[in-house]
Parts: sequence; C-alpha cells; structure tokens
Amino acid sequence: RGLGVVTHVTAGWQRQDHRRLLDHWMKTAPSTGIGTTTSWVSAQADPWEATVQVLPLLADARVSGDTAADLYAPWRRPRLSVVYTNTTIDLHRIGLVTAERPEEAVLRVINPADQTLLTEPAVWRSFRNVDVPLADPLIVWQDVVSGPGTDAQDAADALLAALPRELGWPT
Repeated sequence: RGLGVVTHVTAGWQRQDHRRLLDHWMKTAPSTGIGTTTSWVSAQADPWEATVQVLPLLADARVSGDTAADLYAPWRRPRLSVVYTNTTIDLHRIGLVTAERPEEAVLRVINPADQTLLTEPAVWRSFRNVDVPLADPLIVWQDVVSGPGTDAQDAADALLAALPRELGWPT
C-alpha cells in the first residue's frame, strides 16, 4: 500500500502499478522450493519425457520450471521440470533414477511446505496430447530464475516479458 502499487477502492484494493507490484513481489516472495524435494534423472535426459511419465500418477500436480515456461513463453530447450504435489511417490517404478547431485536432475518433485501453491487453480495447457496443469506463471518465473543453465536469467526474462499477456495486465 505504501509503495504506490495498489489503491484503495470501495470493494477493497486494486492494482495500480502492475510492474512495480511484480518487482516488489520478486524481491520479497519466499522461495517456492521449501518442502520435501526429490531430484530425478532419466535415461532420455529429457525433462518433458519425465514430466509426461509422472503426471498420470499425480492427482494434485502443478508443473513449473523450464517445462512450464516452455508452454507459457517458449525460449530455450527445457533443462529442468519442477512438479509440485502433495503425493509422495517413488519414481523408480517408471524408470527414473534418483539424481546423485541436484544439478543433474531433469525432474524435481517438491511436496511444498506452502499448500497455497496447490490450492490455486492450475493453468491448463497441452503438450504431446497430455493435459499439463501449470503453476502460476509467477511461481514458474521464480523456479526458472533459480534453475540450471548459464542462461537461466535470460529464460526468466523471456517469461517475464510474457506475463502481462498471461496475467491479463494492460500493456
């Protein structure tokens, strides 16, 4: 309120400056990766392949990371898929292997400490004839910017450029 990003209206609060509100959120939002995390690799080393395999096993998933960014605003070949879920699952049975080091992972499964992430409505997109429940694009941005690759910030910037369209903000 004191930042000039919202204004009081009769029915509550209204965004006044979308970009400044986003900048404030990016500086102050807690990390999305807090919770129980398992990291996985696959023989194909393809984040999309791992994601497509795991989604049918999870009723409450939200996909984030590079794969979600690829559906919001394609910019680079995905290196890491992040899947948020309340389900604890052993993915060895579908051919994935636990990553020895987190930076080797093509898939990260997170049981989030903050359940809000899973109660927000998913944004649905299709990939390889699979319906993919995407996390909020701001969560995806946060996961991409902290993800692997020397061009992670560039990929996050490409997603950031698409946010006004995705969030219905005036341009």
